[in-house]
Amino acid sequence: MSRVETANAAESRLEARQEDRRAMLTDGAISVGAQWASGWREAMRREGRAIAGGWPGTLPEARARVAAYFGAELARRRMPVMTTDELQVAVAATYEKARRDWLTHE
Repeated sequence: MSRVETANAAESRLEARQEDRRAMLTDGAISVGAQWASGWREAMRREGRAIAGGWPGTLPEARARVAAYFGAELARRRMPVMTTDELQVAVAATYEKARRDWLTHE
């Protein structure tokens, strides 16, 4: 294999790993958001409270949930910790998924 072919193969593997990471981060953030909204709905039902109004969660709560989930998940997969940009994207996706699920399941 030539040097160019070797370099191209290495670049392809790197791109595949980066895409796998992006997909894992996206899927994980959506899952965390869905579980968060579901947990709120269940807690309110147990307390006999109506599930109505705006989403009760906050961005700091989303950040804490994302940090807890991905701290464990990335360690389990032996992957580097999240970058600041990845964290911001995951927090926004988690919060939006939870809010959307809350509003559609009232």
